[in-house]
Amino acid sequence: MAKRVAIVGGGLAGLSAAVHLQAKGDAVTLFEKRPFLGGRLFSFQHPQTGWTIDNGPHLLIGAYHSTRRFLKTIGSASHIDFQPFLKTVMFSPQFGRATLRSFPMWGKLHLAAGLFRFKWLSPKDKLRIAAAFLKLQQLKETPDLDSVTVFEWLTRNKQTQASIRYFWEILCLATLNASPKVVSFLPFFRVLKRAFLSEQQNSRLGFVTARFEDTFGAPAETYLKNKGVRIYTYEPIVGIRLRNDRAVALRLKNTSFREFDHLVLAVPPDGLKKWLPRPILSRILPKEILFTPIVSVYFYLKEPLFSEKFLAFVGGTSQWIFNMNAIQRDISWEGYGFSVTISGAEKEIRLSKEELISKITDDFRKLRPDFNPDAILHVVVVKENRATALCYPGLDAMRPYPKTPIENMVLAGGWTRTGLPDTIESAVLSGERAAEIIASKD
Repeated sequence: MAKRVAIVGGGLAGLSAAVHLQAKGDAVTLFEKRPFLGGRLFSFQHPQTGWTIDNGPHLLIGAYHSTRRFLKTIGSASHIDFQPFLKTVMFSPQFGRATLRSFPMWGKLHLAAGLFRFKWLSPKDKLRIAAAFLKLQQLKETPDLDSVTVFEWLTRNKQTQASIRYFWEILCLATLNASPKVVSFLPFFRVLKRAFLSEQQNSRLGFVTARFEDTFGAPAETYLKNKGVRIYTYEPIVGIRLRNDRAVALRLKNTSFREFDHLVLAVPPDGLKKWLPRPILSRILPKEILFTPIVSVYFYLKEPLFSEKFLAFVGGTSQWIFNMNAIQRDISWEGYGFSVTISGAEKEIRLSKEELISKITDDFRKLRPDFNPDAILHVVVVKENRATALCYPGLDAMRPYPKTPIENMVLAGGWTRTGLPDTIESAVLSGERAAEIIASKD
């Protein structure tokens, strides 16, 4: 029997839920407070240049199976360019360039095999990492893995300072957006199992070759409207009316909406705090969800820094440098676009634009001693204060399930208990699960 479902939130979680619910024949209405869909993946017009810019480059990995199905459904899967196998060019001011890649002939230890050609590490470092991978392959998931940080687990398993600095920390920043010293080992272990201790194709990097608005929000909106989904953008929810443990109405700016049997809240925790009574909220969120920032700085230059699509920078302010001219197919800007991304940017988020430019320019000089700051045409700084949920130890058991104490209300969002850290894949997966729960109800 078809159900009437209201979805609050037009990010990837809400869009994923809408795609799956309409496929089951349900009547879906979606509300988004901003004038566009896509959530944390959006594009904007830079006022000084008129260029359309994404809010920061994102990499997908082959293990993002739910995301890849979602993009195929909405018709934009061709906008993701996957490597044939994992290959990352890295740079350190101390050691210069190195390449880390996987090798298929080693089965599920393909990444560990690639380390034996990684010139930054000594034979001892490599053997310790290989031993850790062997242990990880046999390790069973238990709740106590959420009680230690990534750094604590690594040191207990005799990883060297160099192996942590030049391998494990890079993986941790890329997957959990935070230092190994502050995040739980459990979500890191889950990512390793899915992406780097499984088939080689799961570890490949995928580059978004079109603007975010043309890859996520806009094609999803077109697809859903063509399927009969009602979408209201620039429509913030003021409150939720509850009666007898059921959600019965959404309070909008000028009216109320009652035409639903089920409600999906695909919003960050702050939204729940605005709308739900404290007794219910405390049952859903018994522990505070903290978030960690990402800073992206776009540099438009008269000359290129390097020819590769992507480079990991170790030993400076920069962490990931994207060659946007080599990645994106439709270039609107003059010169050469390079985007610097800083994960876990607790310090950098507080720096001024001038301070960020100075620090990153120093990195460019280390990468290219002949780099001339006069080659900078424009700089655009994008600061995301609450980019991803921080997976601190003990949080996993406190992340809320999709089901709530409200009988007809479910949650979706990358920060909910999906079994994954707060990533693109987690958000899309959460939407799938919310739809499955509604489908299971009579």
